[in-house]
Amino acid sequence: MNLSTAKTLAGVGMIFKLFGAVPVVGWIFSLVGLILFLIGIYNISQQVGERRIFNYLLIPAVLLLIVSVIFSVSLVASLFAGGLFAGGVT
Repeated sequence: MNLSTAKTLAGVGMIFKLFGAVPVVGWIFSLVGLILFLIGIYNISQQVGERRIFNYLLIPAVLLLIVSVIFSVSLVASLFAGGLFAGGVT
């Protein structure tokens, strides 16, 4: 993959990230955008010969995914816990 294609792939990934605000299916666009962006940046770092470009971007991306999963699980757990006590204490 040449440098121009890699830059285009990273740009398309960022455009998909913008569609992350779409209700219901936005998270799919956001995830696909992140993956395309990472692939584009990986190819750019390979073309330039500087591996640190990708490594410095990969660590925050992985942390973002981990924090997103933890937040989603805690949100769903709090909704279920709130639903259990919605009837009130008798």
